Amino acid sequence: MIVDPRDRADHLDHGGNRRLIAKAAGLPEEEILDYSANINPLGPPPWLGEAVAQGLARINVYPDPEATMAREAAAARFSAPPERFLFADGADSLLFAMPRALGADVCVLTSPTYSGYRRAARHAGCRQVVLPLIPGEDFRMDSPRFLDSLTKALDGTSDAKEPRCPERAIVFLGAPNNPAGGALPKATIEAFAQAYPRHFFIIDESFLELSRNGESLIGTDAPNIVIARSLTKAWAVPGARVGFIYAAPAVRTAIRAEISAWPVSSFAEVIAAKALGDTAFLAGCLSALLAEEERFSAALAALPRLKIFRSGANFLLADLTDDARGNHIAAALLEHGIAVRRFSPDEGLSGRYLRLAVRSRGENDRFLAALGAIIASEPSL
Repeated sequence: MIVDPRDRADHLDHGGNRRLIAKAAGLPEEEILDYSANINPLGPPPWLGEAVAQGLARINVYPDPEATMAREAAAARFSAPPERFLFADGADSLLFAMPRALGADVCVLTSPTYSGYRRAARHAGCRQVVLPLIPGEDFRMDSPRFLDSLTKALDGTSDAKEPRCPERAIVFLGAPNNPAGGALPKATIEAFAQAYPRHFFIIDESFLELSRNGESLIGTDAPNIVIARSLTKAWAVPGARVGFIYAAPAVRTAIRAEISAWPVSSFAEVIAAKALGDTAFLAGCLSALLAEEERFSAALAALPRLKIFRSGANFLLADLTDDARGNHIAAALLEHGIAVRRFSPDEGLSGRYLRLAVRSRGENDRFLAALGAIIASEPSL
């Protein structure tokens, strides 16, 4: 199979590459305020140093290829059998493996959504059926129009170029969806899974632990629902690279065959086990983080010619009204040492949209001051 040339670079279609951002800004990395990556702004838990020391003590032996300690911690946390959990070096690695592992010939995607789903579909050679989310509906996934389009796609009666009913489809759904927020209710997803048993529904809960009203599907018995979780965002350890899936044992086995022999380092496994055993840290973070999200989003919404779509989690989508203005403001923010997440038409959003992380109060005040000054300097209309 010839690899789509876009696959060679579209792994860069995400936030958090501070080295690349610093180079573009002409500033040292430590001077960059990165609003392009959505990480818990309160930082990692206090036991992180202890976890790293435990990982270091095991550095002279290969890590456990099945990450047994982490799986048992997940089983205890979610009251589910350990054979339903699979850990790897980030949720992205597991999502990337799914189309090929599950024998999909079609991937159904919302637009906009996380770019990694698209890359996974391309890598597996799957045809893509893209279902747009509408700004006028606040990019809602539970709108009657979107639910109708999803039903038609799965029935094979959509207006797509190749409308035949696929043998097996994978439906990628963010919960909440990145970058615009929104999610389908648990009951709706389970109803779709029951109605379409030959298709798989991949629910990406990577931001659920940092969201306002998250409803997890971990624990479902549906054999065609797979739940993906990242541990790096809520626990502020993106450099550790660790995530997991919850799936039926046979599905877990199929996905395991498509990832590396040792998918989790000794450091990452200890961090995962400690994170899953810690019920206090996130509870202490969440109320402060959501209060700051409320304050930050209200301050942004008060600025002229700017519409904010709130995700319910620790990121916001800003609409700057037109592409030229969005491009100008993003470039001007970078001159202030502030990076935001940009989008391409291939991702379902144009230059008028910017995704913003919710960071600490002091950092958000710096962002608001910079953005306010940029907007104030714009010529009056």
